[in-house]
Amino acid sequence: MEIIMSRNQYIPPFYDDTKQDQVYCSYVERLEYPPHFHEQAELLRVMNGEIEVSINGVSKLLHKNELAVIFPQRVHFYRSPNPSKTQLITLPTDLLEDFYDTFHKYQPVYPFVESEKMSTHFEKSIKNLYSYVDDADPEFKESCIHAFRAPKELRIAKGYIQILLCCVFDMIELEKSRYAEDDGSVLKCVRFITDNYREHIQLSDIADFAGISRIQVSRIFSKAIGVSFPAYLNMLRLNYAMHLCETTDMSISDICYESGFESLSTFYYYFKKKYNATPKKLKSR
Repeated sequence: MEIIMSRNQYIPPFYDDTKQDQVYCSYVERLEYPPHFHEQAELLRVMNGEIEVSINGVSKLLHKNELAVIFPQRVHFYRSPNPSKTQLITLPTDLLEDFYDTFHKYQPVYPFVESEKMSTHFEKSIKNLYSYVDDADPEFKESCIHAFRAPKELRIAKGYIQILLCCVFDMIELEKSRYAEDDGSVLKCVRFITDNYREHIQLSDIADFAGISRIQVSRIFSKAIGVSFPAYLNMLRLNYAMHLCETTDMSISDICYESGFESLSTFYYYFKKKYNATPKKLKSR
């Protein structure tokens, strides 16, 4: 098991589900991420500010010391209407034998824990996990990233995670997992677009992959995900374009086409509409 902690604001547009040997623990400011899902479980705790979290169509505006619990293969998104800072922990269930059946056979009745219901044991556990990283790496405060690789460190880290999950399951009520008839189609649609958003894709491509009609695909995006197919596609492309602007020396033109946009004018229009600034202005900061 490898634990990586960082304060990088960018969250990859999709998770590599083959990497079931890593636990990601991050500090993220003003987390924004469109609907997605992955094979790992996820815990999000608000440290400051507020953030909207939606999990399988259930949404809540979370405030300081509140928690979201996301089980594997649940479509979820994050939106920060105002400044916020969160702790985001992604857990591979394959490494947590004691909790594997719980994650795959059950689901939360309500996937959020409000501040007044937050246990002191959970607060102590998450604090201990992050303090362990601080102690293990004196440069963590500067580098904001640390990877645990030594066997002894991995055993200790796994112990912290297990205690943390024991606290989580004490705070939420579980029920037998049940899926709506179209949940499989929802996951297929989200999987296809998040794996191919940088390519030229159309509604018919998603319909062929999911084995449903284009009308059904449109309904899935409008009802289950809450945005149209073009809007969702643009969110993924803009998220990746912002990442390239902040982390590379690529030209604006290269960023445009690398992100999946087919023209600079379209790219500039949607980028400025979302971020209230041009890509050139953001790159020059």
